[in-house]
Amino acid sequence: MKQTMRPEILFTLFTIADSINLRSVDNTQPVGTNPIIKFSTQFLGDQTASNSCSHRDLGFTGHIAGVWYATYGDTRWCAPGVTDPFKDEFGFFGMVRGSVSQMTNDPLKVHDLNLNNNSPVPHPQQFIPFNSSWGEDKTYGFGGTSLVETDYATASGAIFYLIVRALISVSFIPRMLIKCHKNANKGFKVGLKGAGVAKVEVIDGTPTVTQRFGDNGYWWSIESNPCYGDVAAYHDVDSNYIYAWGCPLTLNKYVYMVRVNAADAYDLSKYQYWHGRAQRWSSTRLTTFNAETAVMRGVGQGQVIYSNFYNCYVFVHLGGRKHFEASEFRLTNTRWQRCGSPHGTLP
Repeated sequence: MKQTMRPEILFTLFTIADSINLRSVDNTQPVGTNPIIKFSTQFLGDQTASNSCSHRDLGFTGHIAGVWYATYGDTRWCAPGVTDPFKDEFGFFGMVRGSVSQMTNDPLKVHDLNLNNNSPVPHPQQFIPFNSSWGEDKTYGFGGTSLVETDYATASGAIFYLIVRALISVSFIPRMLIKCHKNANKGFKVGLKGAGVAKVEVIDGTPTVTQRFGDNGYWWSIESNPCYGDVAAYHDVDSNYIYAWGCPLTLNKYVYMVRVNAADAYDLSKYQYWHGRAQRWSSTRLTTFNAETAVMRGVGQGQVIYSNFYNCYVFVHLGGRKHFEASEFRLTNTRWQRCGSPHGTLP
């Protein structure tokens, strides 16, 4: 059983330690001891849907009201009638920039939600819809991460997302479109708008985006803020804080952090920004982006979970060379600390 969290929340994340020696304070460097010394990985297989058929980009999991859901990035539909993605026909048959599914007891099988009326095989619709009143259309994508619960009783949650405008139509050259999205997440300025938060309500068993916040659908413009939530988002049940991590438009790949009480997730004024170990948490937005105010460096998007075996939090994430990696950090009201450096390679 998970123990009650102490005032200091220890997160164990796996990452390749940064070997750069800087004269200034570098709070992204590992300190302390990583409790995970020996580990191995086993490839279980490919994840598919029980009631639809698509090719998916990276995915995340999160729970609302006791039910676990998966959210995915670019989701390209298989040909009409195809039920096995490995037997798909060559060609482009449609896609959405994000989708949602319900997890099952089988890690290789999900139940797709929010499906369209395609026959005989329905396909996922876009999870975070565009808003034409803000000038958005089908060329806009919304890269989200994990669903985070805000209220169990009302089956409500939130999702952090990054708005990306594709430079070409979603009906033309899908591989180029996906490449554009990936380059944008690595710092390609053209097409990026900002990071935002949307309210998610479970309606008839399906997580549904019911409200997007901000004058133009986002809170943190890309020109002066990190893309909070684009790297990861996590709701810590013991502290009831939601944490979100993101990178700004720089090439140093530093990652910065924000948090909010779950009940206040829809109120921008309630967010707190991590300003480094010296200045700690503040309601003032972070404007200095360097190794002192960052919490990690060089990590890809990923998933935070709690390990009952190690009694710590684990961040499994993508890296630049198809690795899953790890870092370890401590979140408190006053401190941030990261430890450890093991990593492994995906098959």
